[in-house]
Amino acid sequence: MRALPASSLLCVAAALCPGLCAADVSAAPTTTPAPPAGQGDRLMLSASGSRLTGTSGGGGGLAGWLHEVNPRALIGVMANYQTIADSHWTFGSLIGALTGGGQPSQQWSLSGELHEGSGRIGTHAFDYSIASVGFSHALTDELSLQLEERQIDVDTTHGSLPKVGLSMLWNRQWLAVASYANSVGGNLGTDLGTVRVDYFRQTLDILAGGAVGRIAPAVVNLQGAVQPGAKQMREVFVGVSQGYSRADWMLLADYLDVSGSKRITLTLNCTVHMRAFSHSR
Repeated sequence: MRALPASSLLCVAAALCPGLCAADVSAAPTTTPAPPAGQGDRLMLSASGSRLTGTSGGGGGLAGWLHEVNPRALIGVMANYQTIADSHWTFGSLIGALTGGGQPSQQWSLSGELHEGSGRIGTHAFDYSIASVGFSHALTDELSLQLEERQIDVDTTHGSLPKVGLSMLWNRQWLAVASYANSVGGNLGTDLGTVRVDYFRQTLDILAGGAVGRIAPAVVNLQGAVQPGAKQMREVFVGVSQGYSRADWMLLADYLDVSGSKRITLTLNCTVHMRAFSHSR
């Protein structure tokens, strides 16, 4: 990634790519963020491993394809697998985004996600269904607003999770993002504040941040590993990404504490730019 106008960065960081944890509303990214439109089709791959207090841990994987319909529209499909403790689930994803506007201070983006699948907690089968829509709009050349509505229905956990965020681009190398999510209806019991800071250099990007609040275990993909009901949550993460001629790599370390159940996750993501291959022929 490079230093981009704030509205373009929001298109990168919004809801284009749900990653390994489609329900995860924490600050930590869970897969390689999709570059803005205008860079051709991309193959997306991700793998993670984790350790969780009192269990054997878990992991997951993702494979997906992002297709550029035109310079302002993207669509994608993904297959995801996750496991933690004695739980495992698989789901397919459809994602899309549309951007518009002229000057950086007028740009906007609209994105959507649909994730459908199923899983098991021991011998108990459950359905996995999440849908969301997100909108971002540049207020100035540096400041942008993010809005998101997410509907979650995972096993016995269900409800609506609206979120609002602000993104500030400093000196075209520093990006700060803050957001707040508060569940409405259902039994999500989520009240979460997050912060994230990104530092951009030519081909190397560094990110760090955290989150704190109350959250349902299923919202951060701990279903079956932590007892249901709203729990206190703390999170800290740090990551680094490196771009090459044909691929972008990201290594991310994430620490999550949900009422004493501590999970440490290491994730490696890769986004392969298919246009680079066609140009090299």
